Amino acid sequence: MKTSALLLALAALSASPTLLAQTRCNQQGSQQEMNACAHDALQAADAELNQVWREVRQRHRDNPMFAKLQQAQRLWIQMRDAELEAMFPIKPGENRYLEYGSMYPMLHDLAKAKLTRERTEHLRRHYLDENP
Repeated sequence: MKTSALLLALAALSASPTLLAQTRCNQQGSQQEMNACAHDALQAADAELNQVWREVRQRHRDNPMFAKLQQAQRLWIQMRDAELEAMFPIKPGENRYLEYGSMYPMLHDLAKAKLTRERTEHLRRHYLDENP
């Protein structure tokens, strides 16, 4: 029981945003440093999506279709999160960090960044007429 509690505490600590923010990205470094790289990649992908979304909103906010697009974007976020849960399934009562190990934050953030970049490209191509 004590071992499980210790492992859970270590897993939570390794996933701590504060600790991640203090860890520098090093692709060839420790798992914690590689997790930080994946976190940085996710932050960059998310910032790019937000910028493209602002451009789409600015360009189309007076278009009657924009309300539907806004609804689609909200549903996309739900779909993305559900897809991530499907990629990293766990049984009730299990802990993702214990099931997938110290690589989980990196794998999760890289998968989420990939889905986010795909959505960004879709929005650009279909609503800003840009070819990324």
